[in-house]
Amino acid sequence: MAGIAPPSGGERGLWSLSDYARLDVATSARVWDYLAGGKTHYPADRLVGEQLLAVAPDMGGGAEANRAFLGRAVRMLASEGICQFLDVGTGMPAEPYLHEIARAVIPETRMIYMDHDPVVSMYGMALLRGYPARDTLCFTEDLREPERVLRECWLLDLDAPVGLLLGTVLDYCADTDNPAALVAELVEALAPGSYLVLSHGTGDFRALGATAAVEDIYQGAGITLRPRSRGEIQALIPPEMELLDPGVQMVHRWRPEDTKKSRVADAQVAVYGLVAYKP
Repeated sequence: MAGIAPPSGGERGLWSLSDYARLDVATSARVWDYLAGGKTHYPADRLVGEQLLAVAPDMGGGAEANRAFLGRAVRMLASEGICQFLDVGTGMPAEPYLHEIARAVIPETRMIYMDHDPVVSMYGMALLRGYPARDTLCFTEDLREPERVLRECWLLDLDAPVGLLLGTVLDYCADTDNPAALVAELVEALAPGSYLVLSHGTGDFRALGATAAVEDIYQGAGITLRPRSRGEIQALIPPEMELLDPGVQMVHRWRPEDTKKSRVADAQVAVYGLVAYKP
């Protein structure tokens, strides 16, 4: 990460980042990284994370389980021959990196990462310096502007199948953002044979008071959070797409590789996942 001081090293060395982002304001990507036990977060993010864990101590388990689900889904799509991926709302980089998971199956895989947080892009670009620009790129774009997202997809061949990854990003879209329409616009641009991998936080397994408290903490930090029910999440899938088994399922139960982890209580994860196919 040459040129980027790590967060734990003190904020004085972060001039290159602060030129692009407010590090004293929490962001969804960095709070989620804190909850998942990552290393790329700052005092404002840690403050929000601690508040969240005080009312919902299981949130860290959901972040870890979600990362594992995305890795399994990418590996499965690569085994089906998908060799190009678009990850929108990627969050802070964390190992194992999705492009490396895919390339373990298809070495020539191309991957585009996008997130609205410029700190994600800065760290992402630093991590990708060892990769050819023709293979992997990271951009600062917002899911709520799908036309801009698609404009940055020049690395990919949209006339061939793509794996579209939307991992716990629609959670931060309000109903007024019309998240189903955002998904539909992205999917419409993809060729037949493409896949959608989607995960989304839910309040289905938490007491209403705890769910409301989580939303209030995010709101107090200036971050929109909209947990959705299983039915609401399924309604985000474009009608022409075909859900793969086991459908809309808790992420730790979606084709688990470790059956012990799949026995974790749903309330400790509280994130649904799905994979859908565009015929």
